[in-house]
Amino acid sequence: MVSPETTARPVMPTILMFAGIYALSIAAMAALTWFAQIDVGSGTSLAMTGLSAAVAGQAFATRHGSLPTVGERWKLIFGSLVAGWVVSLAALGGLLAASGVNLQEFLVASGVGGASAQFWAIIAAVVSIVNIALLWLGYGPMAGFMHRQAEKQAAKKAAKSS
Repeated sequence: MVSPETTARPVMPTILMFAGIYALSIAAMAALTWFAQIDVGSGTSLAMTGLSAAVAGQAFATRHGSLPTVGERWKLIFGSLVAGWVVSLAALGGLLAASGVNLQEFLVASGVGGASAQFWAIIAAVVSIVNIALLWLGYGPMAGFMHRQAEKQAAKKAAKSS
């Protein structure tokens, strides 16, 4: 058997899976907020990032028979970070388009209309650092836990059918 360290395993399908799961979770959060008038809170988006990575990481482990190597994990983290930003900005654009509010009105209404470019750079850096940490947890310990649980379930099912 070839070890994962010597064979390049594709990470793009996992990044695309992350993006899809993350987009669906944003849509669900938006539906709860918009239609059901439920305040899901800003911490929910943090959980969505980690859980999306954990599910995608578990799928990677199932597909390849092991968790991502350190190099693969960093590729997954940075690819998913970019995908997360793209999905988030697309969701914001869709929300603004659906509500008929332009970006400047949105920024003024949210209290940050006059913020400088440096302010936005700091916010983007902090959000990225937090997301990198969540993605690291998602593609590492959380995916490992989910993968072990799936293996236990499969073993129980196999033992039951024998």
